[in-house]
Amino acid sequence: MAFDYNDINDVKRVYQLKLEELKTIEGNYIKLGYEVASTEALYMKAEQEAIAKLKIDGESVTLIPKLAKGRITDQFYALKVAEVNFNAYRANIKRLYSNIDFLRSLLSAAKSQMDIR
Repeated sequence: MAFDYNDINDVKRVYQLKLEELKTIEGNYIKLGYEVASTEALYMKAEQEAIAKLKIDGESVTLIPKLAKGRITDQFYALKVAEVNFNAYRANIKRLYSNIDFLRSLLSAAKSQMDIR
């Protein structure tokens, strides 16, 4: 594959754009990590409160876990949404790293070709 200077400049431009995108996504990824942790903490707290209330109400010990989960479905749903968003960002970061590695390879190949000439 023959490279000219325009090709190299295009690859460098795309490379810089991908690095900027990665920086933004990594910042959001960290925020989503905190969101997952806080949502999980709220879910666990709500679950414990529901279990305690059911025990106070005298519910059957075997039914308490299922009844408690039924009473906190909103918190469970919020936790699952946060986890899905977090995992989607993780996949996006992996995709960007792959793109950046490919662009680095192209730049390296172009540099080698220019050195040979």
